[in-house]
Amino acid sequence: MSIHQATALKSAIPARQADTEPATLFQPYRLGDLELSNRLVMAPMTRSRALDGNVPNSLASAYYAQRASAGLIITEATQVSPQGVGYIRTPGIHSAEQVAGWRRQR
Repeated sequence: MSIHQATALKSAIPARQADTEPATLFQPYRLGDLELSNRLVMAPMTRSRALDGNVPNSLASAYYAQRASAGLIITEATQVSPQGVGYIRTPGIHSAEQVAGWRRQR
């Protein structure tokens, strides 16, 4: 990198104001219409814990309850038809049993 490139790069980064406080992960954050309690976001993950017939069980509600303090949880994919199964033991929402599984409480 030339001295001119380094100087241009350095001047392109604004200096932090001495009187501003850096944002922390635990401060609230507005994301569009959503007011998040903090800036922690959990990405979607496939847990592969559904029962036979891809029925969600109490492990699903326990899993999300344990992570409820995150500012935003993007939940795992849910199959909307038998043709939409991407992985084994992932929950669906296309049968009466699966819908009942999502409605159950811990």
